[in-house]
Amino acid sequence: MHKYDKALINYQLTVHFDPRCAEAYNNMGVIFKEQENLEKALKYYHLAIQCNPRFAQTLNNLGPEP
Repeated sequence: MHKYDKALINYQLTVHFDPRCAEAYNNMGVIFKEQENLEKALKYYHLAIQCNPRFAQTLNNLGPEP
């Protein structure tokens, strides 16, 4: 099992039971960013923002708007 596999499984379970959990989506985005999979990272950051448009951690992870 890779370094982040267990965490991803736990976050996936979290959103299965609580699909509005912005923190879990954000954390999955962080993991994918660490793995240099920016496309997936952005996907999960945007899911987090859909759940909570003012979630500061995700807004920070996305960086300033162009």
